[in-house]
Amino acid sequence: MNPMSAPPNWYPDPSSDGLVRWWDGGRWTEHTQQARPVVHTAPRPNGNSYAAAWWIGGIAFALLVLAGAVLLFTIVTAIVPLGSDFFETWQGVYCGETQQCDG
Repeated sequence: MNPMSAPPNWYPDPSSDGLVRWWDGGRWTEHTQQARPVVHTAPRPNGNSYAAAWWIGGIAFALLVLAGAVLLFTIVTAIVPLGSDFFETWQGVYCGETQQCDG
């Protein structure tokens, strides 16, 4: 940086490491102070990346629930056939034991 064209501010002292000196816009002054360490921070992700993660997670969860429902339906229909014969058989067994199905 060419201090001759720089606005007034604290700049690294040209005569001493670790110090900054005040440039008044036209000349160096006698005012110095310790240079503050520069802290570099990583940029924070924007909200769009979080929104995308929520959408992907939501869709994955919905697919998992759907797959579970299909699996449960498949198991139930394999164990208990849902045809009319099943209900007639069940009614016949129940009515045969209790004799209360006449009606």
